[in-house]
Amino acid sequence: MNTPPSKHDMMHMLTLRKNWWPTVRGTLAVAVALASAVAASPLAAQEVAQSRRHAIIIAGLPGDSDHQARYQRYIAAWHTWLEANGWNSEQIHIACGWDVPPKPTLTFAKRDNIMQLFRSLAERMSEQDELWIFFLGHADYDGSHARLHIPGPDLRDVEYAELLAGLPARRVVIWATTANSGWFLRHLSQPGRVVVTATSAEAEPNETEFPEVLTEVLMGPLAEADRNKDGQLSVLELFLRTATLVQQRYDADQRTATEHALLDDDGNGTGSEVDALMSYFASASPPSGSDNTVTVEQPDTKAIDGAVADGIMATLPSQTAPAVDDSEPTDR
Repeated sequence: MNTPPSKHDMMHMLTLRKNWWPTVRGTLAVAVALASAVAASPLAAQEVAQSRRHAIIIAGLPGDSDHQARYQRYIAAWHTWLEANGWNSEQIHIACGWDVPPKPTLTFAKRDNIMQLFRSLAERMSEQDELWIFFLGHADYDGSHARLHIPGPDLRDVEYAELLAGLPARRVVIWATTANSGWFLRHLSQPGRVVVTATSAEAEPNETEFPEVLTEVLMGPLAEADRNKDGQLSVLELFLRTATLVQQRYDADQRTATEHALLDDDGNGTGSEVDALMSYFASASPPSGSDNTVTVEQPDTKAIDGAVADGIMATLPSQTAPAVDDSEPTDR
């Protein structure tokens, strides 16, 4: 059982480092491999041109050097993937639970800094913009509130909800990859907001496989995740691929699954697991004499989650595999 250390233990074990980015050069040796190039969609291109994509990656206390190296590898991969899919580097903000050189898009993940990051972003955002948020690290639930462990006083789930309420962006996608992340769902959920949690809102406090598998999916052949074969990857498809592979890891090792990922985008705060969401892609057989085009049956969107997540594209309509930028971030 991979029970995470307490926050007190992590603060005791943590050795602050003055510069973490160069470490990534030796740990991340592969690039993010994206789907094969397809014909660009004028409508998708127009949407990207009219909006900006922002991202916030919040990595809490790692607890030890092994976890810190792992988190650095995840962050580097996510950053590279985001840049390849419509995010400008100046719009990707990282808050780390270890000492970092302060830069416009890189900060120490203490409470005040995170709150200021959200407030600053709110001033620069418009309703047409899109925001993705990644939570990485260790989290706990005390029976009333969930917290991501950060240096110093933590921010509670309700406080993150208040920070999100101050953002004008209509399209928000949250990836809560930690243990106990399902407990964040009831406060972060809003109609039209996509919230992904690595665990359900039950007793699932063990370290999760989710962030590792998500990284592997983003770095692997995304065509395998393209369930409707339209040449693009939606947030729903990205979730389904990741959550399915997480379950397969437990099955392959003959372990009892200690995490059950959820996706919520209807605002009811309960979320849906993979099996329920798979019905979104239930296909009808091609009619006799047709061109073998498979028609995707649209579900009753009032009954399940997934409709909003399937309408937000994670990848651009035409792209090539990027090389990982492992250079140290510089002031812009």
